[in-house]
Amino acid sequence: MRFILCICSVLIISFALGCSSAKPDKNDLKRVKKMFLQARFHSALSSSSSNPTDRKLWDAVCRTYRLDCAELMKLLNQEDPSFHEKLMQPEK
Repeated sequence: MRFILCICSVLIISFALGCSSAKPDKNDLKRVKKMFLQARFHSALSSSSSNPTDRKLWDAVCRTYRLDCAELMKLLNQEDPSFHEKLMQPEK
């Protein structure tokens, strides 16, 4: 009985740790940028007056892929500083 309980505990802990945000790499950055640009295009076409800011849209896409958004922003700053700068600008 204890053995089964230990196995269940290990499985639950493994599952919980596996659900945490992953450390992003260049492929993740490429996917997030592509999805962000698509979402940005569609939000510009929408008739809604409450379109999200670029930064909020970026963070939403990042969370969709279950990535660490802060780490992805650091990677973006290294790989594409001009894109990073545009995202960090305050909305007018």
